[in-house]
Amino acid sequence: MNPIPAPASADRRARLSLLIGVFLCSLPFLGSLGFRTQAAEFTQGTSPKTNAPTKTFIDFRTLKGIVLDDTQGEKQGQWVTATSADVPYLGDSFLQDNLTNKVEASIVYTPEIPEAGDYKIVLISPPDENRARNVPVTIVVQGVARLNLLVDQRSKKGFPTLGTFKLPKGRLTSVTVSNTNTVGCVVADGIQFEPVKKTRSRVSKKK
Repeated sequence: MNPIPAPASADRRARLSLLIGVFLCSLPFLGSLGFRTQAAEFTQGTSPKTNAPTKTFIDFRTLKGIVLDDTQGEKQGQWVTATSADVPYLGDSFLQDNLTNKVEASIVYTPEIPEAGDYKIVLISPPDENRARNVPVTIVVQGVARLNLLVDQRSKKGFPTLGTFKLPKGRLTSVTVSNTNTVGCVVADGIQFEPVKKTRSRVSKKK
């Protein structure tokens, strides 16, 4: 008679859960993606062995204003780096929460605003059908919370606009993305602060 195998240890189960989370968060989005928003351009990488696509990058130079990558944010909790051959993203990778610890993971972006004025804030989050639809985002200006909202990261565009705000010069604005009480995989890739120029209305003079 074959001996009955011993039950898996807690550490082994934890590692297995982590691997499953990575796999589920990395599933490619099915269907048409339509990523040509924000005038962004994407560069397709290739594998040196098979010449097959490996990564798709968003070119920082095609995004207007101030752009911060996830590597420039202040991270708390457990995040895992990820890449994708199907979904465009900033830099070398993006972050995901592995569908675990739904009260711990957060990232804070604090830009250096060069000039006071109106800025459109755009979250950059590679979409997928397994993403969370209720990702908490908080915008704080000069220590006061200006907006709390829930973002749907399944959006095919991957560039959800958070709104337009009057921002002061300096590092007095922050945007926090967290995975608290979310259902689905939460990702963090970057954020954009695009200056909005006011158009002056022309008044015709009566002769």
